[in-house]
Amino acid sequence: MIAVETTYLLVAAALATIVAYALYFKDLVWGETHPNRWSWLIWSGATLVEAMTYQEVSGDWLKSGIFFLSALSCMVITIAVWIRAKWEWPSPSELLCLVASIAALVLWLIFGLTLMAHLIMVVAVPVAFIPTWTKVLENPANEKSYAWMLWSIGDFIMLWIIVSRLQNVDELPFITAEFICHFLTWRLVARRATLRGPKH
Repeated sequence: MIAVETTYLLVAAALATIVAYALYFKDLVWGETHPNRWSWLIWSGATLVEAMTYQEVSGDWLKSGIFFLSALSCMVITIAVWIRAKWEWPSPSELLCLVASIAALVLWLIFGLTLMAHLIMVVAVPVAFIPTWTKVLENPANEKSYAWMLWSIGDFIMLWIIVSRLQNVDELPFITAEFICHFLTWRLVARRATLRGPKH
């Protein structure tokens, strides 16, 4: 039976995730943010693979449901980014992530090595953030959306839920990596924007 507190936390995590993606989509359409198309393609595939392998690792649909929600939302953003963003060749780190994503799929679908595939994607996710972090350091206006703050909050809530319902330590790496990456991006965006100061 699901505790009332857990239900509230799940709703809060889902709302934070949905609002974050909606806000980012709005900022993308209005030209307020200029995302890296390869990062989003990698995140889209990685999040879907992670959601599926996480379900295999944890066996808990309650917890993996949020990841599937994120994966579907991420695909919508990815499509929008690829339609609107300018063409750029993938960087070495982005190519590495693409190869890792394909390798994880092969290990999981063909060889049935779910945990290994899951851990490969855990590594691929932060590597996929490198182009975004680089762009933020060069120009914080590329990623000034408040969505990063909401994703960080949603991830923290999910981390809390997973720890409270922990069945296996294998459940922790992905949500921990995702929280750290989102939080670091949020703080970089906020700090760079503050250092830049108001426009005159």
